[in-house]
Amino acid sequence: MNVQKLKKIANQVRKTFRHLGEKCPTKMYRIGMRDKFGESGTAGELLHKYMLDGEGVYKQVKAFVEAD
Repeated sequence: MNVQKLKKIANQVRKTFRHLGEKCPTKMYRIGMRDKFGESGTAGELLHKYMLDGEGVYKQVKAFVEAD
């Protein structure tokens, strides 16, 4: 699956949650690579560097929930 298709899917998910949020407000936090150039490394190294491995996702979600 290419990046454009993934972006379209992500946009549709956000639109759906936005629509549902009109009746039941829902907080959302986007997790993904920020605006940075990609780097070389093993999949595990890169997932860890960009906080997209299990530990990194946990930390991001925890910080988001606790910020409220």
